[in-house]
Amino acid sequence: PHLAHVSRGLAQVVSARPQDAMPLPSATVGMNAVLRSWQRKFQPTKEHRVLTLSIAYGSTKRILRKMSEESGFQLDEAQVDFPLDSEESVLRALKDALRPDTALVVLDVIPSNAPFVLPLDAAVRI
Repeated sequence: PHLAHVSRGLAQVVSARPQDAMPLPSATVGMNAVLRSWQRKFQPTKEHRVLTLSIAYGSTKRILRKMSEESGFQLDEAQVDFPLDSEESVLRALKDALRPDTALVVLDVIPSNAPFVLPLDAAVRI
């Protein structure tokens, strides 16, 4: 009963149906579920690439490395150097690392190990 109550409350907060919202114990569990679901549905191969930023959450990078070993896709990292001179430098690194065979881009809007907020709208437009 408590989990159902919490799920209904969470669904209200994120404007979702209760059956589409589930509280998870950690961000790692959530990322693992989402990335593994993508892997099963998309079935990437050695012809595909996945891109993340060098400042990505450590457990996300570990999950992606394991998936790369399993599926054969190439894992790329856009290097983010500090100190940051502007948001544009992060966006430029992302744009420069994208390739025509990039199948997935994984971004942390608020990286756990870097003091900035990724301008997600601009990153998605790239």
